[in-house]
Amino acid sequence: MDTRFNHEGRRYQIQRLWNIHYEIMRLALIGRKAADIARELGVTEVMVSYTLNSELAKRRMEIMRGVRDAEALDLSIEIKRFAPEAFKLLKKVLRESDSEKNKIVVALDVLDRAGYAPPKVIEGRFMHAHFTAEEIEEMKKRSKDSGQVVVEGELVESNSI
Repeated sequence: MDTRFNHEGRRYQIQRLWNIHYEIMRLALIGRKAADIARELGVTEVMVSYTLNSELAKRRMEIMRGVRDAEALDLSIEIKRFAPEAFKLLKKVLRESDSEKNKIVVALDVLDRAGYAPPKVIEGRFMHAHFTAEEIEEMKKRSKDSGQVVVEGELVESNSI
């Protein structure tokens, strides 16, 4: 018997399709890009787009966002409730621990949370230029005339040599 017209086969296909749609919505809610979702689930980006733009999916995702936000709020309240106890423990470790390593870890964590974290990004600016041999010689001459000397490509004050 051809399973395309079998009632049970059709129910299985619809259930499988709904599971894929649900997974598309779930992955989109956690911030995954459409291309990544399509690749992970083995579907086309068009299917992901159609699913996410359907009215049913939009309504369902709104409900899912509400649940996610409510859970995040509950967790935030729970964390705030335990914060004073956690802070007391940090102070105790910092004051009473025999391990210098533990004290350092706690101290760095407290400083980080207080806004005194070490920089995580170091920004630099680089400039690239191409000079002819004549231009380089002219720059060397100007630096010598100004009291500076170029030593192996590095500019130094002439009185420090």
